Amino acid sequence: MKSERNLMNCFKDDLRMIREFIQSDRKTVSLSYRKPDPYYLNYFCKLLDHPLRAKINGILCLLQQVLIFSFLKIALYKLLQVRIGQNTYLGPFVKIDPHLPNLVSIGENVLIGIDTKIITHEMSRNKLTLGKVKIGNNVVIGAYSIIKCGVEIGNNAELAMGTVVYKDVPENSVAIGNPAKIVRKKTYAE
Repeated sequence: MKSERNLMNCFKDDLRMIREFIQSDRKTVSLSYRKPDPYYLNYFCKLLDHPLRAKINGILCLLQQVLIFSFLKIALYKLLQVRIGQNTYLGPFVKIDPHLPNLVSIGENVLIGIDTKIITHEMSRNKLTLGKVKIGNNVVIGAYSIIKCGVEIGNNAELAMGTVVYKDVPENSVAIGNPAKIVRKKTYAE
């Protein structure tokens, strides 16, 4: 009985930390499971559970297989509280993390390639990491990319096909590879 009460207190504390993180300017927060327990995965899933959002995202995953028009997909993502700017194109199989979509911000004139995944949370043994994903103006993200939690991609960056992005991409740079490596700064004719 006492351990259940302690676990409930931990759960409330962790929920409070998640809410405070969402309201803050921090890019990431990590929560550790305080007891060595084989049910840590259930604990984190319970923390992330948003039944209504999960149902909407399930419908979205089915619809995005057939939706071609980007404006329809953007409208559906906005239902999930994703902040999306003007003139943004989302490829047909883009996935946005269903648990915390409100941590995703996408700027203007961004092309996001086919089958991109945008991840706002990662689970490892006894630890949950949440992070905000911000994608800046004029960014092209290649097909099959994975954008990890806590990543901010600057203006005018290009990410090649198959890139896994797990750290920030500076402004005016070109990144290729898996994981992303900066290959050169963009230069402009004067």
